[in-house]
Amino acid sequence: VDGRRGAVVCESTPCDGRATLQVVGGGWHAAAVLLGEQHEGGYTNMTAAAAPFFVNEPLEAPAPAELPEPCSTRRTVVRAIAHDRPMQLQNLLESLAAAEYDGNNIDLEVHVDGAASPASIKGHDEAVEVARRFAWPHGRYDVVERRGNAGPTRHRFESYTPQHCELVAFFEDDVIVARLWHRWLRAADRTAGADVAGFTFQRHWLAPGAYLREARSGPHESKVIGPFAHAWRSEHWEQFLDWFERSPSAEVPGHSFSNAWLGKPDFEHSLWTAFVDRWAWEYGRWFASPPTPDGSALAHNDAGPGLHYKSAKGWDSA
Repeated sequence: VDGRRGAVVCESTPCDGRATLQVVGGGWHAAAVLLGEQHEGGYTNMTAAAAPFFVNEPLEAPAPAELPEPCSTRRTVVRAIAHDRPMQLQNLLESLAAAEYDGNNIDLEVHVDGAASPASIKGHDEAVEVARRFAWPHGRYDVVERRGNAGPTRHRFESYTPQHCELVAFFEDDVIVARLWHRWLRAADRTAGADVAGFTFQRHWLAPGAYLREARSGPHESKVIGPFAHAWRSEHWEQFLDWFERSPSAEVPGHSFSNAWLGKPDFEHSLWTAFVDRWAWEYGRWFASPPTPDGSALAHNDAGPGLHYKSAKGWDSA
């Protein structure tokens, strides 16, 4: 199925493996099931079977909502979203300070959420210390410390109050940014259409080809935001927050751009991206990604350990 999702290795007998698969459109599909004996040099006695399954066509999207008043120019502000990872936060701040801003004044706020458990108190306090002693050379710099734990959704959504004609870039604390991330953001903002709500510094991910469109400022625009590194146009962020306050549900329609995390019963508390996915689908908004045909990106993260990954998974730009 697209060759992109659902690899499971099960090394016991009997074997109970589960996978989440992503498909391009509705209709009949088939997943390959491979069985074999594992040895040091690989697998032998391999056999295969096809497991067919049917997927309903995606729901028809509503008519796009009215566009907010556009801006001819915007200034950039940055929010670093942190919790209890001081070393990763230090790496993020250093990479942001080393980037090219072409003489532009860039205001940075570091938002450190309160400890989620007694085990994270030490990491929280050390992250606050890292943030407070950092010298930001490109503009105004503030550290906002929460004593209570807000969780990833509320912590992020309350970190920025929309201002007139701004680009607000959000970076999670385990991210390293490329030196030219801001130069690409400014160029993409100048060329993107009015229905582009924001910009993803990761390479394009998750959404099947049927839910992409060609972009003016890169290869693709998608209704899926890159969660660990992205920027919003402030007028769209304001529209999203207004919808978020009124929305009774963040259910993502169909199978088009959801992922395994959205199946978690408490995803509204643990994964804020579900709200953005739903809003982009309802309002007809897009997120542009950089032109990275070689799989590189303008931001990388180390994929844990953190709230969703309990162990480090290595560098990732997906």
